[in-house]
Amino acid sequence: MPPLALANIRPTARIDGQDRPALEQAVLELTIAQPAAGMDSAEMRLVNFSPTATDPPDFPFADIPLGARIEIFVGEPGAPALFDGEVTGLEERYGGAAPELVVLAEDRLHRLARKRRSRVFESQSADAVVGAMAAEAGLQADARVSSAAATWHQMNESDLAFLRRLLARFGVTPRLRQGRLVARQEEAPLTTIPLSVNAEIRKLRILADLARQASQATVRGWDLKADAVVTARADRATPPAQRTGAKDLLSRLGWPGDDLLVSPPPATQGLADDQAAAAFSGTARRFLSGDMICDGNPAVIAGAAVEIAGVSSRLAGIYRVTEATHHFDLGHGYETFARLARADWP
Repeated sequence: MPPLALANIRPTARIDGQDRPALEQAVLELTIAQPAAGMDSAEMRLVNFSPTATDPPDFPFADIPLGARIEIFVGEPGAPALFDGEVTGLEERYGGAAPELVVLAEDRLHRLARKRRSRVFESQSADAVVGAMAAEAGLQADARVSSAAATWHQMNESDLAFLRRLLARFGVTPRLRQGRLVARQEEAPLTTIPLSVNAEIRKLRILADLARQASQATVRGWDLKADAVVTARADRATPPAQRTGAKDLLSRLGWPGDDLLVSPPPATQGLADDQAAAAFSGTARRFLSGDMICDGNPAVIAGAAVEIAGVSSRLAGIYRVTEATHHFDLGHGYETFARLARADWP
């Protein structure tokens, strides 16, 4: 992204595939939330009044319908949409100033939350279940969660609630990215976004916390077909720590830390292995955690990697963005709030 002074930080939008240039000057406030649980949402507040006097008054955005596709862009022309979803709510405000319109939108994962049902996915991997649910919603799937086959029960819950519950045991969050339902184990980043304190970063808080760390994760369950206990242990994070991880420090200090997990119980050895690996990795990746407020940057999205400079040598390095909120208003301009996590330090 260009320096803030050179970039257009006012949001623009496309409604049902049509550019709406008048909307750029009408935006009073915009918030795009990318929570840790997935399903992005947007709230855009607009001046819904034309300065040209007419009788009756002209409301230039009165044609935005419920259910419309809305794409919101910030930054350089030609960049991908920061938000791509559907209008789920419209609020009109009057009195005290010019009329306003508040547009509420959610990404297409909201469709998975609209139907509650009970069913069984028999002898299928988590990857296959994600693919099937994506196909039902008219989405492509990008899944790399677990290939271990099992029987999964959706019990009087929405497709989204079931999907979140299924993926939570593997430490994975479902997200929509460019029209695809993405559910993948965390991987080493291919690119990073450089950010520096007192330059792009306005506020930063980082905590290194050993109190919630473990030297290994143990998972136990019961295989009904084999009538036997299944047990799995994991003590290596994926992706691996680049420097000193929490496990190494616990070993040096002589502090024991076996994290025993019995819920949800795995029904096969393959599931036990995958759950143990996910449990240990998920905890290890949060050895360092914190949050920041930085100059608005549409590249700082949930799942992105940022490289932080301008701090002490033990805190400088690459962090994963676990959730992000993008906010624009006329008083403060465009800024990004992000929660961060990292697995190591010197």
